[in-house]
Amino acid sequence: MGYSSVGKTRLKVFGLLCVINTVVLALSSRVNQFLDFFFMADLFPFILSIITLVSLSVVLLLDFAMYNPFTSRPPFEIGFLTILSILWLASNAFSTSRWRFVPLSCGSIPDDFSAERTWCRDLQALKAFVWIEWVIRASCFFTYDIVR
Repeated sequence: MGYSSVGKTRLKVFGLLCVINTVVLALSSRVNQFLDFFFMADLFPFILSIITLVSLSVVLLLDFAMYNPFTSRPPFEIGFLTILSILWLASNAFSTSRWRFVPLSCGSIPDDFSAERTWCRDLQALKAFVWIEWVIRASCFFTYDIVR
């Protein structure tokens, strides 16, 4: 079964989202392990990355397994991307506002606190990747009608 150029681009973008989402899952699990999965601001990216990874995997699996699956039709994809974008935007806004007390310069943390410095760097990377993922997903949603 061959894919059109739009279909190939869509698969590449969904693959990129899976890769970035895996990075977010890894970073959020490291941040949460340090704090024993206690703070909600840290749990949101963790839970949403699992939900996103599972749902993207199902969509990609159905795309490869079936001919013209309902998951690749525009009404489903627009709704799917909208729901994920809204959830990630709300989660990112809440988490970023809660993380504002973490110093931007992790080098300002004394050398005696190497675990805290590593956590700070992981948190800064997580902060960047959750917004990168949202920008990619939102750009997919906003450019969907132009490509199709």
